[in-house]
Amino acid sequence: CQTAARQQGSIAGMGEQGSITCMERHLWWRAKLQQKQHRRGSAASQLKDEDAAFVAALAAELMTQLQAGKKSRQEALRRMRKLSSERLGCRAVQRILESADEDLVVLMAEAVLRGRVVKAAYCRHTNYVLQKVIEVLKDLDQAHFIIDEIFVEGSKLASHKYGIRSYQRLLEKFGKHQRVEALIERSVFGDKKLIEHPIGAHVFEWVWMHGSDEQRTIIRALLQNDLLRRARRCSAYVWETALLHSRAGDHPALASPLLEAPDDQFAGLMRSFFGSMVVRAMLCVSNPHVRKTCHEKVQRQLKNPAVLLDLKNTEHGEWLLSLTMPEEMEEEAQGGGEEDEEEEDEEEV
Repeated sequence: CQTAARQQGSIAGMGEQGSITCMERHLWWRAKLQQKQHRRGSAASQLKDEDAAFVAALAAELMTQLQAGKKSRQEALRRMRKLSSERLGCRAVQRILESADEDLVVLMAEAVLRGRVVKAAYCRHTNYVLQKVIEVLKDLDQAHFIIDEIFVEGSKLASHKYGIRSYQRLLEKFGKHQRVEALIERSVFGDKKLIEHPIGAHVFEWVWMHGSDEQRTIIRALLQNDLLRRARRCSAYVWETALLHSRAGDHPALASPLLEAPDDQFAGLMRSFFGSMVVRAMLCVSNPHVRKTCHEKVQRQLKNPAVLLDLKNTEHGEWLLSLTMPEEMEEEAQGGGEEDEEEEDEEEV
């Protein structure tokens, strides 16, 4: 939420200088949407003062036990295995992991997670401990059992709201590791329906950003298979990531199948929530030819009053219009503001 606010502030500053670009408008709308979606979750994730004090005290107690000798260390590890599945206990374990040395991290991973990695990934609390272990590990081979146990579970874990987080951390930290590449080959690319799953589709985004060129080639082929249907569904997130995180020279190959679609099908993309994401991404890529071609195609569709009206009546449509008709949208917004002020004045009178 704070990141979204910073993005809004910086873009508002650019607006004062009169130099807002298409990408800046895109980021402003995304920041606005993220602020709206995460306000409740952000407030819920903050610890109360008494809970924070409890977590700090528990972490200090466990660390003292770990350093007191072999017997005390074994007892502390047994406690952490249980605490990892509790709301506050998992936070204490994460705090210790953040400050632990490499040997202690491996020891804690063995004690807390070995034999129950999949169960931990599904747990609403223990999944945070698993993520933290992956983040602080320096070498995945030191705790290879993590990848081995996830490998057995397959794509089911990648489509779970908690389980997907372990895939995200593995790709961010060890995306080019041989074991992770084998996991993606079997669990992600092996399930052809995963790219249309509302949760599982996001794995493809992280593979695109952190994986190899060969993996991006596979994703491109999956997207372009029945591309218009895919661009309207959850895989639109993958389209957006692929377009916005590619080299300029790769944009024509990605965008041309969509830009060559018949006008009625392209208008359908603009009107739909998921399809408009892909169109907005094409308007923001670094390749000028793709941006210009997409802008011209959008402008042709906006000559249809029905399409224009549909876009003005939805938030995602307004977002798209702000990228293609910024001056008109700003005038309407200012006009609406003046009308609101007049109504307020009338009420006061």
